[in-house]
Amino acid sequence: LPADLLWQVRHLDSGDAVVFLANPTRQEIGARVAISGGGLHICGTFSGEVCPLADQTVIDGRVCADIALSPGGHSLWWVSQQACTPVFAQRRGSLIAPRFEGCDPLEPNLLTLDYCDYEGPGGVSLVGAPTLAADLANWHAQGFEQNLWQVSIQFRRSFLEAPIAEHSGFTVRYHFHIAQDALEHADLHAGIERPWLYEIWCNGIKIPQATAEQWFDEDMRLLPLGNSLRPGHNILELRARQFHVLAEIMPVILRGRFHVSPTQSGFMLEPMRPWENGDDWLREGGMFYCGRVRYRFTFESPAAQTLRVTLPHHQGSAAGIALNGQAIRWLPANESGLEIAGPLAAGTHRLDVILCGHLKNLLGPHFSNGLPGAWSWMEAPSSQPPGSLYRFIKTGLPGAPTIEAFLE
Repeated sequence: LPADLLWQVRHLDSGDAVVFLANPTRQEIGARVAISGGGLHICGTFSGEVCPLADQTVIDGRVCADIALSPGGHSLWWVSQQACTPVFAQRRGSLIAPRFEGCDPLEPNLLTLDYCDYEGPGGVSLVGAPTLAADLANWHAQGFEQNLWQVSIQFRRSFLEAPIAEHSGFTVRYHFHIAQDALEHADLHAGIERPWLYEIWCNGIKIPQATAEQWFDEDMRLLPLGNSLRPGHNILELRARQFHVLAEIMPVILRGRFHVSPTQSGFMLEPMRPWENGDDWLREGGMFYCGRVRYRFTFESPAAQTLRVTLPHHQGSAAGIALNGQAIRWLPANESGLEIAGPLAAGTHRLDVILCGHLKNLLGPHFSNGLPGAWSWMEAPSSQPPGSLYRFIKTGLPGAPTIEAFLE
């Protein structure tokens, strides 16, 4: 096996074995694996399904098969002493060419505001700084050596009861730009962590919090920005009358109907436009988007008992398939296809492919490929760079699925 491939074997009382393989690297790993036994089954760690592994062969008492693991991917194999017949390898169905009908995101688009201005006690101020740098400056201005929650065991009562100096209030301002014709249908909301610790203003208009909805996690709220917005330069302001140890300065996430385009300093919100083909979400203006996109296909099929649908090598965190509006069947990252039991009537049918994005594109770090610790976010430039310098994981479906129809 390749040196970078992690693996573990557990032997069962029956004589069978379970083998777990994982790729901890940032590069795809491919290998030809040979294990003592008579047959291999792959266990879907996401779907719970177990089926014979395709294209396996038995040579001198060892079963051999190819494995290809994407970065961070894994696979779970059940090695039986008895031979098994790989379903995919044994049968060949009639190939059907699907027609691409379009694709569309199923949730509003997102933009992370990760730079801000800061004004705090003692005249401390920063302009256009990364939010993590502003947060650290705020802790220092409040008399702490560092952010308590990043360096110690959390949930200590002593942290929550830490003495707060008088005149500890501070202000954080986030800047963003909206194209002239993007406001009418943008339905823009701001995702803010623990907004109840602040008064929130947008372009000098106070934003009410009574109608704020919970979103993303239990402490994040979506605040509608409504009529406070204007074309061009906008300022979202968080004013804390008194410091609180839970008032960390974090990125704000804008959510709504818009297209994101990189500029010389960050990004511009432009009017929402139809997606072209979804092979690269970055080109579709979904750079920070981590939700789901539906790819719509139709196909003509003869009467069949079973369909096999195989996806091209996609770049998403998860993918699912739905036939004729039925419930989505999800595939784990290391499986490319599944079989759908019929019977299926002859005629036109609809096939939806649902692809999920990556949280890293929303949360970062956007300027480091390191592990997601606070130090990775600290590697951000001291002032906001062009949007083209942000690092994203490319996401998209590069082509149509392969569909095979089985008459028996």
